[in-house]
Amino acid sequence: MRIQEITTIKPIQPLTPAKAKIDALKQQQTRAKDALKAEHDRQQRTKATQKIQQAQQTLNKIGLQ
Repeated sequence: MRIQEITTIKPIQPLTPAKAKIDALKQQQTRAKDALKAEHDRQQRTKATQKIQQAQQTLNKIGLQ
């Protein structure tokens, strides 16, 4: 690295309270989206499992399995 490259890097400045709040809200929004997607996927898996169990019971009743 050259000295010019090192000196052109901007120092990290602390966040203002307003920017920190915005960042926190963005992170909270991301976590909420992830939680919503996880819950939706869980419900879909539960519904699919119930359909499979119901189909197996139906097959057992008619004696195909």
